[in-house]
Amino acid sequence: MACIDAKCICEQTLADKLNIDHILFSTSQTVVQQGQHYYERGRVEVERVDVDSAPINVSESLGVAHQVDLRVHNCQLFVSCTCP
Repeated sequence: MACIDAKCICEQTLADKLNIDHILFSTSQTVVQQGQHYYERGRVEVERVDVDSAPINVSESLGVAHQVDLRVHNCQLFVSCTCP
């Protein structure tokens, strides 16, 4: 799980914690472009947004899907993925 260190993350709402700017700040441009590609093609599905997490399904291609998990723990944002 990769940690994204965001300022004052404990004092923010979940929407702010999972703010795209926080994610983009610590993510490579290649990964961001891939994610935008999948999102624009309707291949990204947010299962739910809980108090401290958001599981997301990403369909790379027919029959190939990955689970992305965003979690907040101890005032830090963690991202994990079943991606290769």
